[in-house]
Amino acid sequence: MSNVSFIFLKLRLLLVSLVIMAGISALLGRLHHLTLGTERRTTAREAVFWQRTLMTPPARGIITDRWGMAVADVEPRIDLDISLVDLKTNYRQRFNKLPMLVDTENDQASERVDIEQVVNTLLADYFKIMGPDAKLDRATLERHDQIRDNIPFTIRRGLTFEEVAEISEKTPVIAGVNIVPRAVRFYPFGASASHIVGYVGEPPRRADHLLRRGPHTIEAEIIGRSGVERTLDGQLQGLPGYRTVEVDYLGNIRRVIDDSYKATIGNTVFLTIDMRIQQIVERVMAGVGRGACVVMDVNNGDILAMVSVPNYDPNKMGDPVTLSQLKENPAAPLFNRAVAAYAPGSVFKPVVALTALHYNVIDRNFTVNNPGFLMVANRQKKCWSFDRGGLGKVDLITSIQKSCNVYYYTIATLRPDIDIMLHELTDLLGFSQRTGIPVGGEEPGIVPWRDWLKNFSRRDRWSVGHMANTAIGQGYTKVTPLQMASFTASLANGGFVFRPRLIHKIEDPWGNLVWPEESEMIEKGELVRELPVALWKINMIKEGMRRAVNVSGGTAGRARLPNVEIAGKTGTAQFTTRIEGRTVKVNRTWFISFAPFDRPAYSITLVVEGGESGGRTAAPLVREIYRQIFELEQGIWQPLAYFHPYQGHLRGVTDIASFPQTTPQTAAGTTPRANASQNTIEEPTPVNEMPDDDVVEQQIRVPDTAPVRRATPVRRGRT
Repeated sequence: MSNVSFIFLKLRLLLVSLVIMAGISALLGRLHHLTLGTERRTTAREAVFWQRTLMTPPARGIITDRWGMAVADVEPRIDLDISLVDLKTNYRQRFNKLPMLVDTENDQASERVDIEQVVNTLLADYFKIMGPDAKLDRATLERHDQIRDNIPFTIRRGLTFEEVAEISEKTPVIAGVNIVPRAVRFYPFGASASHIVGYVGEPPRRADHLLRRGPHTIEAEIIGRSGVERTLDGQLQGLPGYRTVEVDYLGNIRRVIDDSYKATIGNTVFLTIDMRIQQIVERVMAGVGRGACVVMDVNNGDILAMVSVPNYDPNKMGDPVTLSQLKENPAAPLFNRAVAAYAPGSVFKPVVALTALHYNVIDRNFTVNNPGFLMVANRQKKCWSFDRGGLGKVDLITSIQKSCNVYYYTIATLRPDIDIMLHELTDLLGFSQRTGIPVGGEEPGIVPWRDWLKNFSRRDRWSVGHMANTAIGQGYTKVTPLQMASFTASLANGGFVFRPRLIHKIEDPWGNLVWPEESEMIEKGELVRELPVALWKINMIKEGMRRAVNVSGGTAGRARLPNVEIAGKTGTAQFTTRIEGRTVKVNRTWFISFAPFDRPAYSITLVVEGGESGGRTAAPLVREIYRQIFELEQGIWQPLAYFHPYQGHLRGVTDIASFPQTTPQTAAGTTPRANASQNTIEEPTPVNEMPDDDVVEQQIRVPDTAPVRRATPVRRGRT
């Protein structure tokens, strides 16, 4: 072999070796790329998403009566939640792209993710198990995707245990689909105390209701929409929980890093109401078409019961159809009449009598001759006794016992500044101002006087005629049943004005006292002031109220109990209103009271819309409430029950053939309505308060083993 051939052979071998080495190098480079290079990129990708904070909504705090009986509780529920962010990521990984929709509503066409297709495609197996009822609302789903796609979306509430088991067994595990246990609101007594407790619902704008814990926030799923649920929502909302987890880039949880911040239940709110008394009143008021009743402890201002009829079941307020029907009901079930301002009629006379005594406008011996009317500013002002020729000589106690209008017309004419005196005393008693109880919708009412009228109407001037109407609880005068119950309690206890109280105490989830700051205040109540009125003057008013019930000729004979002395005052105010397109007249019948007379424990105020009179309609209802309360003290009471709502009715109204076309102004501080849905024209006229001695004697049942009845407030013991 020549040298030249040998050299060419070596060159060929070298070239082949170089090609082989280049190929091996390429293979090694590709292997490096597919292993170490990809791992570094994946590690870098996971490093961005490896930690995620998962928020847990809190459970709502419990609302109880004064004894700890839950009136707003929580119960477990299992929901199916989805994370739209995770589902879109999962869909993109599976199909390489997201389904899109073209929005052509605007001038410029735009695309958006077809989130409904994403959900239906990935969760097809889930929907087969949940059945045809598991339907998605496209508009709600799209709105959630556009506004808060990072917040879980609930596609099914209230999964059964069978559905949970079948889903866990037969469906694939999909990142972003979670079976979530929740504590949801439940009202164990139904419509009972519904106007006090209120109800809950989803917030109109979740972004306005954020729950914060540490550096993290979550939008509240449920907020209070009325009653204590709304006004004390901040106390009832618990603290959200959160945990830090490690996830892969698909969102699958690899491990839990920090799970020390558990969601907590909200604070427990103890109401002052006693559910036994609350349901006593609700049973008695069951046949009332529209009305309200307040029972108060005269020794500390605690509200033991507060009832408004008709009412509603807060468990059903999540149903839009039910809510719409309630709003359209002309009897206005959502309207809380216990804190609504009404013309009081004759139940306002004790307020005027106390004012006249306190400021020495009259003395204990002041008498008036009642021929059945009195000329006031050249106008004849009639008494209910006009057709009987009057009541003759009437003193202060008799004026309350027999509800003599002429006596109070006369007081209105004795001093030109008596309206100022009335304003000063009623201000001390809490009239013309809200009590501040946390139920919402409370009206301040009105006790008119010259400065108020000047601001209200520039064309009207204060006159003796205005004062005469005010003296019998008519004209512009407006009070709430709660205010009248508080006033009566102040009379009963000898002149101590307590702030009406609905919240007994508030405790955190561990039983620590949150409110009030001093535990001694729980039983004492909040004493606002002691009236600067001589005790003998208060006792004269009380004696007149005692005789109204227990002495022949009184207007409240139907409230009489044979073995307990009840003191009370009737009242009836007639007003004109529009109901369902008709112009009608309606009587508001009142009865204010306290008992027992010798050792007062309870103050009860009751009002019925569409009644006959205070003596015939309201007084017998109050008698029955007292009878059952005193039996309760002996251990006789019906078990607590789930109450279905009272629908109410519009009976007890009288049609009017003709009616003036002009509508007078509505006084400031009141609502222009008899009910929430009615347009009221308040021009009340005096209605007869005839003495009624047709009393049905009904003894209080006392068991043989029970002790003698004691006039002790229910709060001092529990059966």
